[in-house]
Amino acid sequence: YTPFILQIISQAVNIILNLFFVIVFDLNIFGVAVATVLSQLLLFLMTLRKVCDKGREVRLNLHTLTLFDHMGPVWKLGIPAALEGAALNLSGVIIAVFINRFDSLVIAANTVGQTIEGLIVVAFVGFENAAVVFIARNYGCKDFARVKKAFFVTMITVFFLTEIPGLILYRYNHFFTAFITKDPQIQDLASVRMFYMCCFFGLCGLMNVVSGCIRGLGDARLPLYISLFSSVGVRLTWILTLARKAGTIDMIYVSFPICWFLCAFLGTLAFVYRYRQVST
Repeated sequence: YTPFILQIISQAVNIILNLFFVIVFDLNIFGVAVATVLSQLLLFLMTLRKVCDKGREVRLNLHTLTLFDHMGPVWKLGIPAALEGAALNLSGVIIAVFINRFDSLVIAANTVGQTIEGLIVVAFVGFENAAVVFIARNYGCKDFARVKKAFFVTMITVFFLTEIPGLILYRYNHFFTAFITKDPQIQDLASVRMFYMCCFFGLCGLMNVVSGCIRGLGDARLPLYISLFSSVGVRLTWILTLARKAGTIDMIYVSFPICWFLCAFLGTLAFVYRYRQVST
C-alpha cells in the first residue's frame, strides 16, 4: 500500500500547487508545469527515503551505491522497455496529428473521450507492474508452476477488470461526458471514440499485461518487437492507407482495437515461447 499512499500525497500536493501557482501568482501553464515537477520531485524523495529505511530487510544504501557496476542486466531489460514506451508514444503523436486535421468539435470530443478512458488505464497499468514483479520472483525461484498460474490469473482478471468498466463507461457515456462538457455535439462525437475504445478495453488490458509477463521472464526484446510491428507498423500503415483514403475519424479509431488484439495475440504466443524456453 505504500506506493499508493505516496502517490495520493504527491497528487494532493500537485493539486494544491496548481491552485496556488495559477490563482495566487497567475502563472497559468508555467505554474501547472512547475507544480507537476515539484510534486514528482516530492514523490521521488519520499520513495527514496522509504527504500533507504534502515528497518527494511532489503534496503538501498546510498553510501555503497555505484552507478555502472553490474548494470548490464538492468540495461538489458530497461533499454528495450524504454524504447517500447517511446515507440508507443511516437505512434500516439502521429495519430494525434491526423486527428487534429479534423474540425474543432472532433478534436474536443477526442480529448473528452481520452480523459474519461484514463479512469480504466490505471487498472491495467497496476496489474502490469505487479505481473512483472511476481513472475520475475517466481522465475528466479524456478517455480514455473506459479509463473504459469500467475500468467493465466492475471490475464483473466485484467480482461474483465477493464472490459466490464469499459462497457459501463460506453453505456452511460453521455452521463460521464456531461461532467466535462455540456455541448451535445461534442458528447455525441465523444461517444464514437468511446465505442471503439471502451467496448474493447479488455484487449488493451491484455496487450499491456502480457508485455509485463514476458519482461518478468527476463526478456524485454520480444515485447519491443511486437510493439514495433503491431502498434507502430500495422497501425500507421492502416492510418496512412485505409484511414487516409476513407477520411473518417472512425477509421482512425478502429485501428486501436485491431492493434490491441494483434499485440495481445502475438504477446501470448511470445510468452508461451519464452516460458518453454526457460522452463526446459
